[in-house]
Amino acid sequence: MAEAIADNEALKGSMRLALYPLIEALQASKQVYEALTSCLEVAVIATGLLACLLLGLIYLTPYPSWLLTLRAGRRGEFLKAALCSGQPPWSRPLLAPQYRSNHYS
Repeated sequence: MAEAIADNEALKGSMRLALYPLIEALQASKQVYEALTSCLEVAVIATGLLACLLLGLIYLTPYPSWLLTLRAGRRGEFLKAALCSGQPPWSRPLLAPQYRSNHYS
């Protein structure tokens, strides 16, 4: 796998793009740990929480955004649907009524 990435510039760039946020999140967690070394239990808990929070934000945020974009129908209508409908986007059904199964209703 490493040889394939080393030989291909596009794969190298995509791997850097995927790994740099991970490295930065771990660096931030390390700094929090070093700042709290006077109480190791608190330092470990704070470091773990920060690392989980940052990694979740970095790697999982694109998926809900993608689903919200799908709900809006078209990319250009996403902000209008999300901000101007008076209803939070996550409260609307994922599929339009004509595509939903009536199996459970």
